[in-house]
Amino acid sequence: MRRRSSVKTLALALLLGLPLAGSALAQANKEAAGEDASDEHQEGEVDNDLEQAQRAENPVSDIVRLPIINSTFFGIGPRDQVGNALFFAPIVPFLFQGDWSIVTRTIIPIITRPDVATGSGRTTGLGDITLEALGHKLWRFRRGQLFDVALGPIVGFPSATREVLRSGKWKLGPKLIAGVTAKRWVALLLVRNLWSVGGDANRPDVNALLLQYLLFYNFQKGWYLAMEPIITADWMQSGTNRWTVPFGIGVGKFFRIGRLPITTRAQAFYNAVRPDFGAKWELRISLIFFKPNPLRFAKEYFRPLVAAVGVELPRAAGARSPVA
Repeated sequence: MRRRSSVKTLALALLLGLPLAGSALAQANKEAAGEDASDEHQEGEVDNDLEQAQRAENPVSDIVRLPIINSTFFGIGPRDQVGNALFFAPIVPFLFQGDWSIVTRTIIPIITRPDVATGSGRTTGLGDITLEALGHKLWRFRRGQLFDVALGPIVGFPSATREVLRSGKWKLGPKLIAGVTAKRWVALLLVRNLWSVGGDANRPDVNALLLQYLLFYNFQKGWYLAMEPIITADWMQSGTNRWTVPFGIGVGKFFRIGRLPITTRAQAFYNAVRPDFGAKWELRISLIFFKPNPLRFAKEYFRPLVAAVGVELPRAAGARSPVA
């Protein structure tokens, strides 16, 4: 019976788009009885599925994750062409005492872009890689509500391998995430802006905003609704070419294969506002592998730094602290 159930779960994941997801971005903790009690949480303790699902949904939670996200864009340009972007976005948090942490994320895109000018052919290659490191603080409230704030720099590298995919610029800017987890809800707001700070002088400068709201509602048996539209503004453009504003919703499922927890979701978005040659629709498939219990790096990995600078770091926290 257990094997038959696992086969059904895997088949369900495939229907939600696991293959396309060869394709990030909640948090949640059990209601804390107090700071000391949460500090005593043991690494081997198994949390319930609702908590695990919420922690996987929060991009700045305290768990190590490998999100794989595939976005397919439809209706590009006057000939309604198709493009694609595949993202690998490993997330590694570093935890400290008092529900403080540093959350790192590297975003590696592989982009397929159609030739809009000729209407035929396409180019595939590595896009610009970005790296972010966010300082994060978690506040715990009564009845299990959690509030997260994360702030830090994001750096973009001119790593694209094909000419039409290149920005040719080094980019730098701030990123802010604020989120709330309560009962079955996870809600977050993500804002970042990148400016070019060097690179190819023959390439246009970069000044780009990304605004994303993330809203999840978790049902029984691992199912959940998801809304993660990405609003963008290219400040170097004007008029209708500046903004992209999508609307959409999707469905997801948290499950386990053996002891391995996985969450996957499929979402569709319509770009109600878009540039002249922008895509009309986006289908986004996400697959996230994660480690259920947080890693605690502070003592083991920062000891050489502590010895070098002569400053004592706070001990690594046992408490779980969610945001990415």
